[in-house]
Amino acid sequence: MDQREYLIPRYLDAPPMALFIEADTAAVAFGFIFIGFFFKQLLICTVAGIVLARLYARSKAGGGRGTIVRFLYWYAPSRLLVKSRSESHERFFLG
Repeated sequence: MDQREYLIPRYLDAPPMALFIEADTAAVAFGFIFIGFFFKQLLICTVAGIVLARLYARSKAGGGRGTIVRFLYWYAPSRLLVKSRSESHERFFLG
């Protein structure tokens, strides 16, 4: 029995990994690579995907977990994200 087959993550809240980077960072890079395949601009979109993935990873690392979600909560239109979300100025709820 090889113990490497049963690798247990070191931290319980560790993010899911894709190859050797975090899955959401890989999604940014691979999304741009897919766009490059679609528009036949593979080199430009690959470079743009890598640069934007690195910027995305830096912005996540600078603010801790949930930085992107907090940014979307405050600056994205609320109707686009969730229909049943309460407003940020409401402090008391009846229910």
